[in-house]
Amino acid sequence: MAYFYSLRGWLELEAEQFEQAISLVKLLQLSHKQDPKAGLSLQGWCWGESPVNWTRYLF
Repeated sequence: MAYFYSLRGWLELEAEQFEQAISLVKLLQLSHKQDPKAGLSLQGWCWGESPVNWTRYLF
């Protein structure tokens, strides 16, 4: 029998750090594009281009 585990959480960042975090995720996605395991996991990161109710989210 197989098991699937999922871990959820969040990162809290200052507004000034948000763009840096997005850049880091994009860099990781590009650097691991050919790696089937890491590349697949990194595809799950996403973010909105504009704030929602004065809040920005990085998933």
